[in-house]
Amino acid sequence: MIKEKMKKQIVAILIALMLITSFSLAAMLSTSADNTKYFSVTLYGVDYYGEYDTDEEIYEHSPFLVRVEYDNGEYDEPVENAIVSFYGETKYTDNSGKVTFEGPEVDPLDKSKSFKLAVSKEGFQDRTKYVKVHSVEWGLWFDVYVWNETEESWKKEKVYENTTFIIKIENSGLDHYYDNSPVENAAVTFLNVTNLTMSNYYQS
Repeated sequence: MIKEKMKKQIVAILIALMLITSFSLAAMLSTSADNTKYFSVTLYGVDYYGEYDTDEEIYEHSPFLVRVEYDNGEYDEPVENAIVSFYGETKYTDNSGKVTFEGPEVDPLDKSKSFKLAVSKEGFQDRTKYVKVHSVEWGLWFDVYVWNETEESWKKEKVYENTTFIIKIENSGLDHYYDNSPVENAAVTFLNVTNLTMSNYYQS
């Protein structure tokens, strides 16, 4: 009789422990689910005027902006100090949820290439996004300048006989606005005479 009573008590204790464990586990899972937030990641390229715009494509050697937010039920709230990793570089978002990176170099034969961007922060679900970076097709541009005696400076004017003129060579992006950069050692041929441009990209 005593043994039977002890068995019933043990079974009752085990059932109680199982119920407590089940409730605790359910509470933990519920709390975990409630605390998990989901990132919204938006990419901004740079337009012709140097302004960030979601409609602009992202180009190599040009900055682009990453904005990290989450839906708090009323509006998209910026996520500060989110860890953003891109092309071997890790940064933290500011109080507006923003951080900037530079597009890595892309082989011109590829035209574009996708690079992995990862976002993480405690309490949030990790997010991965791929950034499509476009190659900037380069072309050589040149202008001819003649010395203006009145203004004592080089001007874009007509070249007459027995007049000294210089040629300015620059690199310019054909697909996107890009700051022109000088081209050193470009071969310039005029009247069967070939010279190389100097470091200041002029050849007389």
